[in-house]
Amino acid sequence: MKKLGFIFAVLLCLGVFVAGATAASLDSVGVMSDVYEYDQNDFPGISSGSRVLIYSETYVSSEPVTVDSTPTGNGAPLPYPLSGWDLWLGFFTSPPIGMAWATNYTFHSGSKSETLDLSSCTFRELDVPAGISFVGNTISWNPVSNATQYRLRYFPWNNGLKPNTQSPLYETGFLTQPSYTMTNITSGEYAVRVEAYEFCGNNPVNRSQLYVHQTITNNSIPTLSEWGIIILAILLSGSFAWINFRQRRYGDGQAV
Repeated sequence: MKKLGFIFAVLLCLGVFVAGATAASLDSVGVMSDVYEYDQNDFPGISSGSRVLIYSETYVSSEPVTVDSTPTGNGAPLPYPLSGWDLWLGFFTSPPIGMAWATNYTFHSGSKSETLDLSSCTFRELDVPAGISFVGNTISWNPVSNATQYRLRYFPWNNGLKPNTQSPLYETGFLTQPSYTMTNITSGEYAVRVEAYEFCGNNPVNRSQLYVHQTITNNSIPTLSEWGIIILAILLSGSFAWINFRQRRYGDGQAV
């Protein structure tokens, strides 16, 4: 009887935990302006644009997310769950960026709600990164006004067509400098997305991005560790000493 009671208590606790996890379905939420362009030499004919991106990561991927705000109205759906992600997002182009977007946003998913207060933030269009250059596997670009951090994402080249942005092959964390050196990257052709961000507190509120084409060759040279350098120095010193000894002993060409 005691054993059955213990099992029942464990199952009850598990049930409460699962119910709580299901109810607490909002993990993180965010709103930011998004400007995107494609280098026309690499992606001819693909148009640029700007929008406001509203997103929410959820614990329960099957529960849709809606948002209430002055620009969107109440109950605006975020209709795009990304494949393989518990992320719901919606793109809004009206009103234009910079008009009426600085406000509160209340997200709803299942029985959970969360309000994001961005009333002290400024939504604006960031200039896209410019002056992009590649030297080997190092990419650099000009600093972007008002941007405080950057990020790179690498996508399949797709023969100059619009990249499939849901499957990045490589991505960096946030960078504080406008340059980055890729290491251990597979040689090939890539659509590289250079992103600039402006943060308001802990929230990224403005982003701009430019897609460029780059062929990368993995020509990285293996490097020695500190101990490897010490051992190499000892071996070289020993080799020089041995050569010097041999030259002294057999310097006249006759055995001593």
